[in-house]
Amino acid sequence: MAPQPAFRGEKTLTTIQTIDQITTRVHELFQQAFDLYHDSKHALVASERETAGLQLRGLSEVLHKDIAEQHQVAASLKLTEVVEIHVTAGYTKEEAVVKAKEDLAGLSGRISTIEGMVGMMVAETVYGNSSH
Repeated sequence: MAPQPAFRGEKTLTTIQTIDQITTRVHELFQQAFDLYHDSKHALVASERETAGLQLRGLSEVLHKDIAEQHQVAASLKLTEVVEIHVTAGYTKEEAVVKAKEDLAGLSGRISTIEGMVGMMVAETVYGNSSH
C-alpha cells in the first residue's frame, strides 16, 4: 500500500511543531540551569556550591545539544513556507514576508540569547569569582 500524499504545508507544520517542542524543552532546561546557577552562587557550604556547579555544567551540555538540534530543524524551514502560512492566516503577501522574516529572526535570536546566558553562567560558576 502506497503512503498517503502529504498535504501542502504539512511538512512545514510538523517542523514548526518540532521546533515548539524543542523550544519548550530548552526553556525548561534553562530554568533548571538558572536555578542551579543561583544555588551555586548562594549555597553556604562549599560542597553544595561545587555540586550545583557540576550539575550546571552537565545540564549545559544537554542544553547545547538541544539548541544545536533546534538550529538544525529551524534551518530546514524555508522563508517561502513560513510566508505561505501567514498568507493563509490572512496577511497580504508583503505583510506575510515581513512577518515571516521577523518570526525566523526572532526564533534564532531567542535561542542564541539562551545559549549565551548559559555559557556565561557556566563560565562564571567554573572560572568566575565567588562572593563567598
